[in-house]
Amino acid sequence: MKLNMAELTKKAFSAHKKGNYEKAERLYKKILNVNSKDINIYNLLAVAQKNLGKLNEAEKNFRKILEIKPSSPDVYYNLGNMLRKKRRYDEAIENYKYAIKIKSNFVGAYYNLASAYKEIEAYEEAIKNYKKVLELDPNYKELNHIIASLEGDNTSPPSRDYVEKLFDLYSPEFDTSLVENLKYKIPQLISNLIVNKDTQNSLGSILDLGCGTGLVGSELKKYCSYIIGIDLSKSMLEIAQKKKIYDKLIYTDIADYLNQENLKHNYFIAADVFIYIGNLDNIFELIKSKNEIKGKLIFSTEINNGDSYALEKHGRYSHSEKYIKALCNKYDYKISYFKRIPLRKEKEIFLSGGLYILDF
Repeated sequence: MKLNMAELTKKAFSAHKKGNYEKAERLYKKILNVNSKDINIYNLLAVAQKNLGKLNEAEKNFRKILEIKPSSPDVYYNLGNMLRKKRRYDEAIENYKYAIKIKSNFVGAYYNLASAYKEIEAYEEAIKNYKKVLELDPNYKELNHIIASLEGDNTSPPSRDYVEKLFDLYSPEFDTSLVENLKYKIPQLISNLIVNKDTQNSLGSILDLGCGTGLVGSELKKYCSYIIGIDLSKSMLEIAQKKKIYDKLIYTDIADYLNQENLKHNYFIAADVFIYIGNLDNIFELIKSKNEIKGKLIFSTEINNGDSYALEKHGRYSHSEKYIKALCNKYDYKISYFKRIPLRKEKEIFLSGGLYILDF
């Protein structure tokens, strides 16, 4: 039976769009068996293989395209992305530069070139290329926060759009990346701490601030009577919803929720959330002033040895122990537990963090 190429191509594109890369790869190979010089299909095949983690095969196919057509900016760009994923940053940078040389207004290539420079700590080059992205397309508003972090500007909090976009993009691989690859264990540590410290039959009502995909909720659901999760990422909330952990999930900003809702919770939990906020003054004040019962605020931070919070070059905030103590004194919280802990891996090294339980 003769292959219907148009139908086969349509099915391959559909599978690719839906994220079914295994099926897309299989169909692309069938197409190439008939037309071995179809550059577009080779490019899509290589992209699918990159997404499947078949990086060597992807590299082989990207380079095959460049043998056929050495002037394709998209292929240099995609090859750069694949090499960056393999942590071959110098080669990735060269390929992004080739893409830009051919297509001088290639916003994506400038963006990923800057990100590759950032990953090798070539911060001046990263800043220059991020600013070029903004020059070409001012809609990349999240770059203002990234540039601020690289320039040491501690006064510019990340926009809601920046945080939402960051976690929407991260959501499909969030659990695997954070727990398995980065050895993140804060939800288990929090669960063990409060279950052991609280002798009641139930932990009562829990508000999971920045609940993400439900890593904290999955640890605590069986110990509480009611649990609400709030988050800025719709994609994260969709994953959490499928796990059927929370009594209620709400798409909202933390400060907005605390300001607008009636609060009557036994526990407020923020696992690796304050690292995207910086100034915690408003959150501490709202929880203390609005919650109708006594409760506990439990959270983790990246930690610094200064007097305040700091926007680090990786784009997240660290908070010193002195800063948290000052907030506690200001709003009448009592620190019932604090410990320096390894948070998670960053470039194969564990970040230093702090885990707090505050009574109020």
